[in-house]
Amino acid sequence: MIERSSSNVVDRLRLLVLRTDARQRLLAQRLDRVSDEYRIARSAYEDAVTDYIAALEERVAEE
Repeated sequence: MIERSSSNVVDRLRLLVLRTDARQRLLAQRLDRVSDEYRIARSAYEDAVTDYIAALEERVAEE
């Protein structure tokens, strides 16, 4: 009886470890994807700001 109970506990713990590992892999994939999206968005923002500043400088030079 005790061996069966121990075996059940061990099986549950193994299942929890497998689930935790799977969740960690999924979260790592999400983090990579979000990091990539952030880098792309930040780059686009920096480009837009640079273009805006250049346009302002041109406007000031024309006046």
